[in-house]
Amino acid sequence: MQTAQQEKRQRGRPFGSVGTKASKLRKIANKLKLLAETTAMEIVQNSLDGKTVDKEQLATAKFTITTAKQFHQAVVAEEENKKAEIDEAREEASIEMEEEGNGRAVFKLHMPRSE
Repeated sequence: MQTAQQEKRQRGRPFGSVGTKASKLRKIANKLKLLAETTAMEIVQNSLDGKTVDKEQLATAKFTITTAKQFHQAVVAEEENKKAEIDEAREEASIEMEEEGNGRAVFKLHMPRSE
């Protein structure tokens, strides 16, 4: 039983980690980053070293690198917007709680005297 749980932890998130699922934009950015760091950088490095590189490959490598950068910037902006929305919602909730606390009605239970 325990080996199955350890195997699941190795494949996914660490046990006990808290976070949100990666957005589609983040997944695409991660794939582009991997391509840019491996294949595209090798092609550009070969070109800089003076080795013969196909012009189409070099153009595609440059495009991949610039696109990876743009996607990264978009992901960062998206995550900042999400954090700002969450902070605004928390702030509004705390303000509402403070407003509700000031105007509470007082309830007292006493029996009226009948004469």
